[in-house]
Amino acid sequence: MNNDIIITSQPITSTDIQFRPKKFGDKIPEELHDKFVQAVLSVNSMTAETALSTIWKLTYKPELVLRTFGFTSIDPATVSEEEAENVDFISEDLVKSFRNELRYQRNLISNFPEVSVPDSCKEAFEAFNNATGQDIITTVIVFRACSALVNCYTEDTISRTLALLKNPREENYFGGIRSLHFGYEEALYLKPYAQQIADLFSAMWEEKRKLSKPNTPMANLGQMLQEHQDRNTEQQPAEAEVPTAPETPKVEEAKPEENASETVSRQLTSSDVVANPEVFEAFLDVCNKVKDTGFDPVEVASKLDAVSKILDAFRVLG
Repeated sequence: MNNDIIITSQPITSTDIQFRPKKFGDKIPEELHDKFVQAVLSVNSMTAETALSTIWKLTYKPELVLRTFGFTSIDPATVSEEEAENVDFISEDLVKSFRNELRYQRNLISNFPEVSVPDSCKEAFEAFNNATGQDIITTVIVFRACSALVNCYTEDTISRTLALLKNPREENYFGGIRSLHFGYEEALYLKPYAQQIADLFSAMWEEKRKLSKPNTPMANLGQMLQEHQDRNTEQQPAEAEVPTAPETPKVEEAKPEENASETVSRQLTSSDVVANPEVFEAFLDVCNKVKDTGFDPVEVASKLDAVSKILDAFRVLG
């Protein structure tokens, strides 16, 4: 984090702009100093979104905005005499330093660019940022594009974009970058980082899925019961077709006595769970503890009689 933050209630003026000597100030021609100061003041007066967009354009195609500041990186011999009178030529190397200085100066008046990265995505975010040479502007632009797609599009679209980004063929991963709604020139600039973009996009999608999935005790219990039912279904052999027997007179079944000592198990339904929340909350808590110990709660439940006898014997011997 930059500690050289200027806090002021007054607008920043040209006399307040102090360029970093080694990184920018010493590189610029003296006659262009005031012109660069005006460019910084212009960016500092923009909204955060406009400033981010402006510096991003300076990153992937500088000529889109250089002339708005009175500069060009195109050889003066290739432009008309009239254009040459209105713009000053600066080298590509100085363009990069200019871009970085604009970001630095903007950051002095407010945290720029602002970004909030979930903990589960920070590793992929930092990996991408390192791949770009700590270019936080590019990193934030890509992070926002990934976030917009993850939050606004269907799972099919996201899966297709991920598949394209992870594909080793250039036309595929280039198409994956375009799927994040980057223009052609932007995608060309981002092409070397396709793998890191795929990793970041994948991490953000997993974070979205995690937040979308209910994580309540009731939801966990329902998932556990569903998994158990699915396993039983898979393990049961296909039922053989039973011939239809001749119809016989119905015999009224004997009803169990009201005071019968044996407990009859019922088929569990969602209504039963909702009607007895405390019971199933406690049951789920026990299941989770069993699971944390490394055992399958369903398997343990199927052997309750044996477990009970072992514990009884342990208490007697103990």
